[in-house]
Amino acid sequence: ERIGAAAGHAGNYFFPVLAPLVLFLLSDKISPYVRRQAMESLNFQLFCIIAGAASLLFVWLVLPVALLIYCVLGWLILPAVAGVATLMGKNWRYPMFFRLLKDG
Repeated sequence: ERIGAAAGHAGNYFFPVLAPLVLFLLSDKISPYVRRQAMESLNFQLFCIIAGAASLLFVWLVLPVALLIYCVLGWLILPAVAGVATLMGKNWRYPMFFRLLKDG
């Protein structure tokens, strides 16, 4: 269960959006923990894509540049942190402003 959840986060390095999406869609049969972590990983990937695209449209402003830097650094670092946290059995949540997919 923990390995499957960590794969949802670590898969972002190899197959962004696709790895957590496939795991999210198949996780009903696996476990609620894997589904929750795959959804969190997918939410983070979608957040980074939307926020990164929006910040590129308004690149002359200071806040969008800071948001773009946050997204790039987050995309590089946070999936590794999330993978380790889920291997330890923690319920990881990415620091984001919004989540497109809701649990429940």
